Amino acid sequence: MYMPLFISAILSLILVVEMLSRYTRSRMVLLIFLMTCTLLYFSHATFFMHYTQWIPVTDSLYSFCNVAVFPLFYIYLSELTRTTRALHLRQWLCLLPSLVCFLLVSSGYLMMSHEETVHFIEKFLYHNLFADGSILSFQVVAHLVVKVVFALQIIPVVVVGSRKIMRYSHFVRGRLDDSDNRRLLQVKVLFILFIVTSLTSFVFNLVGRYRFVDHPALLVIPSFSFSFLIFTLSYIGIRFREDTSDLEETDNKSAIHNDHHHRDDDGTEKNIRLQDTDNTLELCQRIEELMEKELLYLKADLKISDITSRLHTNRNYIYNAINKEMGLSFADFVNRHRIDYATKMMAEQPELQINEISLKSGYNSSSSFYRNFKFFMGCAPKEYYASLHG
Repeated sequence: MYMPLFISAILSLILVVEMLSRYTRSRMVLLIFLMTCTLLYFSHATFFMHYTQWIPVTDSLYSFCNVAVFPLFYIYLSELTRTTRALHLRQWLCLLPSLVCFLLVSSGYLMMSHEETVHFIEKFLYHNLFADGSILSFQVVAHLVVKVVFALQIIPVVVVGSRKIMRYSHFVRGRLDDSDNRRLLQVKVLFILFIVTSLTSFVFNLVGRYRFVDHPALLVIPSFSFSFLIFTLSYIGIRFREDTSDLEETDNKSAIHNDHHHRDDDGTEKNIRLQDTDNTLELCQRIEELMEKELLYLKADLKISDITSRLHTNRNYIYNAINKEMGLSFADFVNRHRIDYATKMMAEQPELQINEISLKSGYNSSSSFYRNFKFFMGCAPKEYYASLHG
């Protein structure tokens, strides 16, 4: 368990330095997560190095950190996938079971004499032999409660986390051109790693630490898997793009009653109301005209704000016009224009290579171009090109 201890400690220091130049809420949660992991694996280290004089303290810390790790990951995932800037303090309540476990275990050690503590550590912690006596039995039950709580919390965290990612996916596609799926890919990679690590943790929680005392070589498996998760989690967390300006939910009621003015091409000031179907259709027409006139879809990472700034209207109006009236997500709306542009180039400039067409159509990667081309045209770019030019 020394590898994840050193990795989590070093990454905590790196993140502190990074936060000096760029502070975000998700980075703060990530730092708390890494510090909790550091304490957790420090507790493991004292256990496997048989520092029995430290165990009453480190085992109490372990009872908190072990139960707190997955709720903290959930809170971190919530921060990465948040769609508003509002603080959701209620999510921190999921740490209450960790605090209860800490109080139970630490109280047990405080009630035991030195001899009882040594007896409990040697018999139960290192050999899983249930001790006799009321106080010792209380401490045994407290440790069993920690194991049960740890196992039970994994399922709800996975389920709720999955829902958050699905909701985040809907918002990203509805409000932002994410053709390369960078945001979603990063979150999904974290979640897949989390599920794998959860299963690994669940198995080792059932097996028990005491089984590794006489077989330290077996620690390589959990040590490597947890180190890999912590490193990947930190790497993605530090590099994750957190511009939520185009992903924030807005109050539809206030938007409906808000008037937003802009000037038409003839200089006449227009007033668009979301609840007016005719004006919504007019807004759709204006969006299409703007896209064709300025070729905005060729801009990488196009955002809804790029359209609202030109039409001088509310972001929520644009979102509803595209998503509800046109029946497309913002990403699909942009990609549809890009693929139409690509097919025109194929017909009018047959000398261009597929990769050139991909770049000229606004795609940063060929894989995104191929995926979207097949989605809208029903065939691969080369097949479509061959049908045009034989």
